[in-house]
Amino acid sequence: MSLPVLSTGLAQRAVVPYPDPVNIRNLALRPLPFVLVLIIVACGFSPRIPLSVPELPDAETNRYVITIDGDTSGLHTSTLRKRTKHQRALLELTALTRIDVPEKQSHDSTWLMVQAHDLQPLEAFRQVTKADGIGGSVVYYQDGKAIVKSGTPLGPREAELDVGPGVTDNDLLTPLLRAVDIPVGTELRLKLVVAMAATLTDATITRLEDESATVPAGTFDCRRFEVAVAGLSLIIWYENQGARRMVRYEAPSAGMLMELLPEAEKPVEQP
Repeated sequence: MSLPVLSTGLAQRAVVPYPDPVNIRNLALRPLPFVLVLIIVACGFSPRIPLSVPELPDAETNRYVITIDGDTSGLHTSTLRKRTKHQRALLELTALTRIDVPEKQSHDSTWLMVQAHDLQPLEAFRQVTKADGIGGSVVYYQDGKAIVKSGTPLGPREAELDVGPGVTDNDLLTPLLRAVDIPVGTELRLKLVVAMAATLTDATITRLEDESATVPAGTFDCRRFEVAVAGLSLIIWYENQGARRMVRYEAPSAGMLMELLPEAEKPVEQP
C-alpha cells in the first residue's frame, strides 16, 4: 500500500486533504528519485490484536495492477524482507504505488520496520508526490508513544501520540490483515496512527465469509475482510493458505481495484 501498504494510506481520505492515496483519481505525479536513511529504534508498544502470523518468505515481492473505473491506471509493488537487529527478528516492508493516468499521475512510497513475531511497528516512513508538491512523514514507536513528524503543502505537523492495545500504523494495516485471526462474522475495532495528519483515527475490521477470487495471477481460495475507516469501506481478499498474500483490494466508492499479478519471470542468465 503505498497505496493500499497500498500502504496501504487507508485513513488519509477523510482525515487530511493531502495526500489522498485511496481516492486516487485526484492524485498527480512528478518523477521522484528518493533515498531512505533508515534508523531502527526500540519499541515498547504492545497492541492486543488477535494474530496468527503465517510463515512469511524472505525477499517476497508482489505486484498488483490498479484499475480505476475499469481502466488500467497503475501498478502497486510490495516487498517483504527478513532482518535481524540486536538478536531480534524483524520484517522490513516496502511499497510503491504508481498511477500513470494523464493529469492524475502520482508516486507514493512507504517503508516500515516491524517485529516479526507480532508485527508491532517500530518505525514508518512515507513520501508522496502529486501536482501541488511533495508530502512526507516519519513515525518512531517508542515507550508507548508514536513520535510523528510530517510535512505537506498545508504545512508541517508534529505530535506525540499515546499508543497501546489495539493501535497500529495506518500503512501497516494491509500487511497486518495477513495475520489477523478472528472468526467469520467477528468485528474488530482498532485505532490507526495517520502520520500525514499526525493523529489517530478509528477503524473497524469485519471477517466476511470466505470465497474464491480470480485475478491475473490465478484463482485463489480466500479469506475476506471488510475495513471501515474514515467513512470509506474497503474489501480485501487474502490467500487462505501459505503466506496469506493479499490477492485483491477493492474500494468501491473510489472505483478502485487492485489485483495480484503473476510472478515476474526471472531474466534468463547468459552462458
